[in-house]
Amino acid sequence: MRSVVRSIAWAAAAGLGLLVLGQACDNGPSTPSPEPVAAVYVAPGTDTALVGHNLQFTARLECQHGHVLEREILWRSSDPTIARVSAAGYLTAVGPGQVTVTAKSEGIEGHAAVLVLTPVARITVAPATSSILPGETVQLGAT
Repeated sequence: MRSVVRSIAWAAAAGLGLLVLGQACDNGPSTPSPEPVAAVYVAPGTDTALVGHNLQFTARLECQHGHVLEREILWRSSDPTIARVSAAGYLTAVGPGQVTVTAKSEGIEGHAAVLVLTPVARITVAPATSSILPGETVQLGAT
């Protein structure tokens, strides 16, 4: 999809008309053509997920002028044994560890860091029961 942004604004100052023409993400006055992707920003930039849970990532592509572009985005995980990423930026956490999620368009990449943790299945407190009087303390342990 061609994304050419053109804006026309009128302003009046001291009775004089002023025409301001703005053009962005196009490299010529007579034959506009799409600017290449200059930056890819991935959101969220960092996140944490539990094994078995999912996260949704998005990418914003910008031209050299900072205007948003609509282009194809390729997603990947640095380690699919820890997290898989779909073509739509949907991450599925499959094992504990750290991964980098990458969004790539026209050779330009943006990255996000993800820490995948194993959920706690059970906590055992010992002793399971204890009797104490007011003012006394008891040492408990958890595993």
